[in-house]
Amino acid sequence: MPLDGRFPMYPGRAWGFLYGRGPSTVVLWVEESPLASSTPEDLETFVQLFDDIRQRVRPPNMAATHDAIVSAGWEDRGTLMYQVKSGLLLVDAAALAEMADELWHEREGILAEAGGRHPESGSEVWAQWVAVTTRRSATVRGSRALALAAVEALVNELLAAQHPDEYAAWEIKKRMGFRQKLVSLLGLHGMDPDDVPWFEALEEHAQLRNSMIHHRPGWIVDDSDAHSVEPNDDMTQESLTETLEVVHQAIGGLFALYGAQTPETHRPEWLRRTAGW
Repeated sequence: MPLDGRFPMYPGRAWGFLYGRGPSTVVLWVEESPLASSTPEDLETFVQLFDDIRQRVRPPNMAATHDAIVSAGWEDRGTLMYQVKSGLLLVDAAALAEMADELWHEREGILAEAGGRHPESGSEVWAQWVAVTTRRSATVRGSRALALAAVEALVNELLAAQHPDEYAAWEIKKRMGFRQKLVSLLGLHGMDPDDVPWFEALEEHAQLRNSMIHHRPGWIVDDSDAHSVEPNDDMTQESLTETLEVVHQAIGGLFALYGAQTPETHRPEWLRRTAGW
């Protein structure tokens, strides 16, 4: 349902509107949610009222719907806002991926001007080379980490919204790790991880993030020309693209568990345009 200025929609969030009658409170979600606390009778009455408003009033936005509900005798009991953090993490991951892509092209330009090698230390473009290389490494690592974190956040959000009892037991009491929660969530839908096409790839790319967090230092001695320019395998644009594609498949697969398509909040504009999300 479209919202006007009275009820603004923020990216990656869902709004709930609370209405009450006597001891009952219902929640009207702009994006569907099972959360509410009312008697079955009052809920059925509210559903009938809402259907009648849609057919009779044909409200153009949520403000008109709100006015019709209040006019029918329901009290305005405020609003709820649910923060869908997974969508916000994906937006940030996409922004960093776009920066990494721009820095990659800048890096290639510097290499081309230097004849295919990095510029000499102390040259006029040396400081630019160092800055571009450092910033690109940071954006690649950050984009990958945030994209994978978005999958973990979505698993928690789906559990909290659709399986609150399991969420309380697994996240709050048992403090399950991400893999265990994901396997358990798939199990709720009768699915074996071995039969999920994106599961193994997601684990492999998640290990890249874990390697950054649990890095084991070691000596690096390499004086060869062959390795003086090329980034490590996990720092290439291709590697980042692969991670983002696996995340896209996982996000879509998780929403599909509930018969839903990936919403716009989880399809950042830059990735829609460049990667077909």
